[in-house]
Amino acid sequence: MAVYVDGELIGEDSVPITTERSFNAETFTFRAVAPFTVAIEAKDFKESDSGLEYIGTDKQQMGDGGMVAQVTDLGSGKVVAATDDSWSELVVHRAPLNTECEKSTDPDTACESEIIDTPKDWTSADFNDTSWGSATEWTVADVGPKGGYAEIEWDDGAKLIWGSDLKIDNTILFRKEITA
Repeated sequence: MAVYVDGELIGEDSVPITTERSFNAETFTFRAVAPFTVAIEAKDFKESDSGLEYIGTDKQQMGDGGMVAQVTDLGSGKVVAATDDSWSELVVHRAPLNTECEKSTDPDTACESEIIDTPKDWTSADFNDTSWGSATEWTVADVGPKGGYAEIEWDDGAKLIWGSDLKIDNTILFRKEITA
């Protein structure tokens, strides 16, 4: 993932996307005065536009996504924002659309995808995301995060979010204007 505040990149996931892992945790520090816009590009691992991972191995499969974040004012210690269904989202890579291709020996040919261009300046505070959908909230049981998720003290308002499909939504742009 990559995190932006008012169009400025403030941090990226330090764990390579090809690492087999359930949950990556990152902390970024930045200065901002409300209102400011947080934009996050979130990706689930996929080897190709087929949307599959571990192609050609006995583990070949569709992945599954999920993301959670919270923004804390370090001065007050108060969480000023957390991911939930009030965040705007745009899925820019969906695959496989025909899930029966999951076990294909040639998924790059057999699997269908939907890929749209990332909108120009989507990370800026002035970008108009009113045509985007709302993030979908998912439960911990739905996503099944391990490897560090439980070690973080999550605000009650911090929800796991993703697109409307945990398995075929592979790359998603999220945005939220923080007003407090």
